[in-house]
Amino acid sequence: MKICFLWVEKFRNLKKFNLNLDSGQTFFYDPQKNAISRKALDSLPEDFFPSVISDVAAIVGPNGVGKSNVLELLCKLLKNGSSAKFDYLIIYQNEDGYQCLCNFHKGQRPECEFKMNFYDNVGIEDLEVMFYSNVFSDRDRALGSGVVDLSPDAFSKGRLQNEDRRTEDFLKQILFVNSNSGFKQTGIELPSHVSINIARGPKDPGISRVTGGPLSLFRTASTRIRERIRRIDPNRKFLTFLTLIFYFRVLSSIKLEADHIIDIEKTSFSGFEEFLFRLEEVPPGGISEKLVEYFEGLIKHLPKAGSHSGPFSHLKDSSLRNLHEKIKYLKKLHSEIFRFDIEEEDADFRNMSSVTFKIAFEPHSREYLIELLERFQGMQMFSMNWEGISSGQRAYLSLFSLISAQLTKTDRKFVFLAIDEGDLYLHPMWQVEFFNRLLDVVQRAYGKRGKCQLLLTTHSPFLLADLPRQNFTVLSMNRPEKEEQSMLKQETFGGNLYDLYAGPLFINTLGTSAFAQEKIKVIAEKAKVRPMSTAQKSKILREIDLIGDEIVKKLILRNIND
Repeated sequence: MKICFLWVEKFRNLKKFNLNLDSGQTFFYDPQKNAISRKALDSLPEDFFPSVISDVAAIVGPNGVGKSNVLELLCKLLKNGSSAKFDYLIIYQNEDGYQCLCNFHKGQRPECEFKMNFYDNVGIEDLEVMFYSNVFSDRDRALGSGVVDLSPDAFSKGRLQNEDRRTEDFLKQILFVNSNSGFKQTGIELPSHVSINIARGPKDPGISRVTGGPLSLFRTASTRIRERIRRIDPNRKFLTFLTLIFYFRVLSSIKLEADHIIDIEKTSFSGFEEFLFRLEEVPPGGISEKLVEYFEGLIKHLPKAGSHSGPFSHLKDSSLRNLHEKIKYLKKLHSEIFRFDIEEEDADFRNMSSVTFKIAFEPHSREYLIELLERFQGMQMFSMNWEGISSGQRAYLSLFSLISAQLTKTDRKFVFLAIDEGDLYLHPMWQVEFFNRLLDVVQRAYGKRGKCQLLLTTHSPFLLADLPRQNFTVLSMNRPEKEEQSMLKQETFGGNLYDLYAGPLFINTLGTSAFAQEKIKVIAEKAKVRPMSTAQKSKILREIDLIGDEIVKKLILRNIND
């Protein structure tokens, strides 16, 4: 399957807009004639891209022309075309020939000079549509059901849901790093550490205001516990904070879900206040172990799920088993925690809302970190981040790990992957390798299971040099509505980077940067001043020595010597 063509009457700043995605031919829709035509192009060699890639299309153009809008629009229409209130058509090719998805509110289906089947207002069921954007947007993209939005900013509006998504994404990153061959091929440096940020108390404003019951008691006691453990070793301190936030999350869940259903102060928590009082006698390093032991005893004596009493009566058997497993894991950590090299960050600062620990990212700690994320996923207990790699490498790792995880997960035979400025935050060295690494990730993750089509936007000359000109569409501010195809005039594959900057990337007014150009103008004017003292000449010569362009340098020196 291959998506070949899009036409839309109006969407945001796109008006009567044609987009071709087939590198072997161009299509055109004329709304006045209500007719579709096509023209063959010189096809690329069959093995030009890896076998998993059905085709690649890229969009270039200055900011504000609508590159991001095109990607969002196409992803929406491929799965949710029935919700569109404007006229559009999409042409795609499968084993049954050419198919057209269209929506014309006032007119008839278009005429076509070749055989094609038409369908009204439907999505493509057997196509996986994936979207990734590095362009931060405060606008809800609302791509609709069926579109997998992998973008870093594609979080729910609630803060806790955002943390769930970040934890889930970081787990995918660790699994990707742990995949050995797949990660090594990206060329990303292995991170040195993982930072784990644990909240000092409940983040929910509603929970913080709860009075009475075990949650309120524990909130008061935890303040005292945090004060007592200030000077214990980082490994024990990490365990204690992890146990405290686990308690908070479980107790807050009971309070919020069971409120007005049961009287929790008269059930299994009747001795809770006494237990917290006895904790004062426990050495600081042993507090977390006592907390786990108490909770384990509490869980063991719970009535079965479905009973009409007890703080966990509203939970299903599976939820109770899940609690058992988490407590068993916390117990296991107490015997294994000293195997790991843990440091506390900003230990000299007090009254912070959270505490951060660093764990060395070594072979024996990777499985532990994976299990930690898997065990407590969805509880909003902590967040993780990488240490020892650049922000660009983090962006690289985020992109490739999320794409790899989704491609591995999908059971569909056809994937449409749209990436909006995937190379945006990358160092030029990484931009050089971006497209090649992307193809490798897709090949390894999707393999021989199906075909993947790519649609990319970019400002990078390196991506331009990776693709032939028939794979590009150029968008401009004054693009004619009847323009059949905005193809590049020059060949781009393996092209000169300066020429690509000056042409398709619309940076054709400068031979160097704007600041340097202004400074060189000033130096050139100074070189013409007469008379010129020895001191003035010496200063100008020092400035001329800074110029990298030898021709410009010689021209200015000639003015001094004349």
